[in-house]
Amino acid sequence: MTSRLLCPGPAATGRAARERRGVASVLAMLYLVIFSTLALGFYTAVTTSAQVAHNERRATEARLAAESGLQFIRYEISRVKIPPLTPPDKRFGQLYLQLSKNLATSPNLDGRGVSYLPGLIAIPTGGTGYVRLQPAGSEFRVVITEVGGGETGGNLQVTLVGRSGGVQITRAIQMEFQPHPANLRLFDYGVAAYGKAKLGGDFDLDGDEQAIDGSLYSGSVDEFKTPVEIKKKASITGDVFMADADGRIKIGKGADIGGTSDPREYADHVHRGVEPPEFPTLDVGIFKPYATDVLTESKIPKQGSSYYANIVIPPNTNPHFSDDVTLEGVIYVQMPNKHPDMLIRGYLIALGDVKFEKHSSLHIGRPNGMSPALKFSLTYTPVPTTYLEVVH
Repeated sequence: MTSRLLCPGPAATGRAARERRGVASVLAMLYLVIFSTLALGFYTAVTTSAQVAHNERRATEARLAAESGLQFIRYEISRVKIPPLTPPDKRFGQLYLQLSKNLATSPNLDGRGVSYLPGLIAIPTGGTGYVRLQPAGSEFRVVITEVGGGETGGNLQVTLVGRSGGVQITRAIQMEFQPHPANLRLFDYGVAAYGKAKLGGDFDLDGDEQAIDGSLYSGSVDEFKTPVEIKKKASITGDVFMADADGRIKIGKGADIGGTSDPREYADHVHRGVEPPEFPTLDVGIFKPYATDVLTESKIPKQGSSYYANIVIPPNTNPHFSDDVTLEGVIYVQMPNKHPDMLIRGYLIALGDVKFEKHSSLHIGRPNGMSPALKFSLTYTPVPTTYLEVVH
């Protein structure tokens, strides 16, 4: 039996070729779609990342602008000194007046100034403009409001809004500033005189804390006068301080300054050109009504202990108490008067020259608190714990 190999004819081969025709085109188009989709995805991801990075940079610039504004306004507020007797409800207005004056010629504001509404201060004027940090760069604006209250007035709430180059991407921060006495260096001395200070012979000045309470300050800067004079055998347990950088001092024989009576060591205990402290405004009105009993010489016993409370010592009474004397309450001393040996629970502040007679002594004790009659200028200091970023 003979077998034969059967081969498709020309017609069958043509039909198969026609059935496979176009597959390559479909595959090519499929790959083209896949790669186009991937390319579009990569492009979108890169573009989005670039935009996010750009926005992040703008946001960071806005936050840094707000931080710069905080440093700016912190400095400007530190320059403000509220006068001592300004009522609490007038201090915010006084803050505006001083900020407005200090910033009137500031190139930072470009002549726009400071605006004021009850309870609100805006820098620059209007509260919608900005202070530019650099041309076409970041900028900030400041809004100050008063919050709280109390004897010294309320705190300041300062809001800083930063913006990056005019773009509407902003960041805001807040911090509070509290009122505080501007300068309390006066209490670094036991005796402080606005003018000259003169200690008589054999006078002793000491205190609970010898180096501080036994110290002496003179604010006199008259070149024709000697700011401090310490007579022979006088003694102070602290040092001598003078505002006058070239101030002269006269020291008598045997005087003791800062624990030494050796003239070669006096220079170590005499300090010139110290920064003057602020002398307070004395508001005696709150205490004067309590001093109801007028002290006269006839009321002072010649011997034995004595007790006085809420008294007025008229001028030139010059009381000399024998043995022990106890003074309590309000003691209103009208000048001039010479003092006896005494124990002072507090500080001695003279708003002029001060002179102590010979053969007397003065002991300065630490008070429990500062008298409300002493009125100092106020400034505002930041409260770091109140710093926070806010939604704007």
